[in-house]
Amino acid sequence: MAKLVVKREKSFLSSARKFKVIVDEEIVGYVHSGEEAGFDVAEGEHTVQAGISMINGISKKIKVNIGQNDTRVVVKPNPVMWVILILAVIIGANLGIGLSRGYFSLPLLIILIVLMGLSTVFAVSIKQEN
Repeated sequence: MAKLVVKREKSFLSSARKFKVIVDEEIVGYVHSGEEAGFDVAEGEHTVQAGISMINGISKKIKVNIGQNDTRVVVKPNPVMWVILILAVIIGANLGIGLSRGYFSLPLLIILIVLMGLSTVFAVSIKQEN
């Protein structure tokens, strides 16, 4: 058996949650923030992804050719998430201020919903180390 080593970079974003490591649509284990974990995988080409869930953020699938030596991938929260998080807080605060003053902003709500949808798409990035 070959080994897939998954390194999750330490980050404040999603640090309290463990990421699933998914190989060929099956969960093979979990990795915590700042940890590195190894998983036994058959040699050959596999699809790998990592993250919490489709709703809370998961990486795109990458194809990895696993050989006799350890194959390493790095998982980290996408830096775009900081921008999305800051914008969501600002827009959410503006919605709250508007509601407290007796008016409602549908465009701000739509932007907030779009931002939250984008956050699940861009939440986690994964790449193979050379």
